[in-house]
Amino acid sequence: MRALPTLLTPAQAAAWLGVDEDRLTTWREHDEGPAYIRISRRTIRYEPAELGRFRDLAGRPG
Repeated sequence: MRALPTLLTPAQAAAWLGVDEDRLTTWREHDEGPAYIRISRRTIRYEPAELGRFRDLAGRPG
């Protein structure tokens, strides 16, 4: 049986990416940044694998 992925809060995701939590909010508002899961109107979570993909893509020259 596979373990369920751990979901990170925006604060945890921001720390993992090395950005401010406000930056994640701005990215979400502009449909940019890493993929996220909206659990409810006020609850957002991030999958670590998606954060890794975003970091890898963001680090590549345009």
